[in-house]
Amino acid sequence: MHLRSLIRLAVVAISLSIAGLAALPQAPSKAATSTATVVVPDGPVAARGICGNWKGAVAGYTGWATSKSECNVFGSSSTPAKPYQWGYTWQIPPYSNGRICVQGLGYKWSATKKKTVSTWVSLGCGTSGGGKVPWYGPKRTLNGKTYYLGVAATPKVRAKVQLGFLGGAYSWKG
Repeated sequence: MHLRSLIRLAVVAISLSIAGLAALPQAPSKAATSTATVVVPDGPVAARGICGNWKGAVAGYTGWATSKSECNVFGSSSTPAKPYQWGYTWQIPPYSNGRICVQGLGYKWSATKKKTVSTWVSLGCGTSGGGKVPWYGPKRTLNGKTYYLGVAATPKVRAKVQLGFLGGAYSWKG
């Protein structure tokens, strides 16, 4: 078997292991929320993850309330001209008088800190919204081409109720 095939198999095995940990109701929070850099020797590959289902959550009244997905995402490696991004969508229930503000968690390489750092990105305020967040690790050069490596992590959003409104229930996917 070629080295590239072995590495791809290892990435798939790791993603299945992490997805299994996230599915356990009593999985340790560190295992479910840790990040790792995905090394792919031959350039960009598609993102891995079992995401996309709507998840119910409640926004905080006095501050941000965080909700995490039951899936894990392996972001693909990408070029510096177009770093990989992960998309989120959210909405409040129909006929609700609530208004909330939502942020999505993303990951990007910090050249000054020399590590992948998490960052909260606004996904909007009101009754629905969405957006994309950075989802990439360190730069690497391979065969004369520079890539950002992918990041493996659990999607999360946080929300808070806008001042003057009562409703805090919402759904999100990412």
